[in-house]
Amino acid sequence: MFRNYLLNIKKNIQEKNGIELAHLLSISQENQNNQIIKEIQEQNINFEDDCFKLLPNDWVQIIISHLESLLSISIEQKFQTHSESLNNFLDLARDQTNWLISVLQQMAKDLRKLSIHIYKQNKVNEEFLSKAARVLNKCLEITNNDHSSLETSKKWGALSIILELFRIYFFTNKLHNCGHFINVVEDSSFPNFENFPIYEKVTYKYYVGRMHLLSEEYQLAQEDLNYAFQNCSKKYPKHLKMILFYLVPVNLYFGKIPSDSLLQKYDLGFYIQIVHSFIKGNVNFYDQEIQKYQTLFLKKGIFVIFQSIRILVFRNFMKKFHSIIQNTKIPIEDIQKGLNIIGVDICDNEIKCILSILIYQERIRGYISYTHPFLVLAKKDPFTKF
Repeated sequence: MFRNYLLNIKKNIQEKNGIELAHLLSISQENQNNQIIKEIQEQNINFEDDCFKLLPNDWVQIIISHLESLLSISIEQKFQTHSESLNNFLDLARDQTNWLISVLQQMAKDLRKLSIHIYKQNKVNEEFLSKAARVLNKCLEITNNDHSSLETSKKWGALSIILELFRIYFFTNKLHNCGHFINVVEDSSFPNFENFPIYEKVTYKYYVGRMHLLSEEYQLAQEDLNYAFQNCSKKYPKHLKMILFYLVPVNLYFGKIPSDSLLQKYDLGFYIQIVHSFIKGNVNFYDQEIQKYQTLFLKKGIFVIFQSIRILVFRNFMKKFHSIIQNTKIPIEDIQKGLNIIGVDICDNEIKCILSILIYQERIRGYISYTHPFLVLAKKDPFTKF
């Protein structure tokens, strides 16, 4: 088994079969790896000698470190030896064409998984996450700085490396490190984005959409998250749910209402009452629902957009209020009484502030008269469409 394993590695190196070689060098292939470990230990195989005898010289240290990683007792040691294997591989890959991309992608993915697993296990510090990020940045440098023709360029491996870096930086909440990667993808020397695999494009748009959401660039966030949702395979409902979790509040900000059935389908039922209170303009009910899920929304970075949406709930309240009183000149005092009736304790100055924002955003057409506090609405279409 072990000798055949090494010969299979040699064969795929000679044939430049990167996909099969990536499979052979993945630390995630448990059945394959367990057999190798068992044979080495039971037969007391000197695997270093076998590697020198059977493999091309420039691959020997890569495979030795890989085998040491498989044999490691502690996960920290496994990380260290896998990192050594990947660094040795990068020295080799620098002068190779893109046939090695699949191997690079697999080794980078394994390194990222190991670093996160160590952190979840220990939760002491981010040492291994930082180490993984440094190696992955080296991977990105080697792939993105390849100036050979696009047909053979390693640039085609750059996007997948960027995604691994996104996963680490989002996990550690260091999003300030991610802006550079958007510049890399948008640079004129980078391959056409649409020519990358669909799963890479979907994942990229998901992360960039979240970045735009956190920086309150809601139009860009909507475009990216919509792209991710529309192009994500329906075979992956978990991924669709992850995208929708962020897309629902962004769409709500622009007045796009999700159906109850859609939210139930993807186990996002907690949004249903929030959406209903938004439609009805029930500020009190909206506040109660947001308060109920405040911890989750803060953790996921969407609490701020729900505060922005709250302004629009006031807009919907005003629209209903206006339809009842049928008057374009509405005393601020009457608006305050109307809000008090539905359980919202609010002062007149806060009402004026909210109305000023809605007028500035052109959500309401009109002005505030401060001499005798009134909201004066436009006679035609005072409530603009979203």
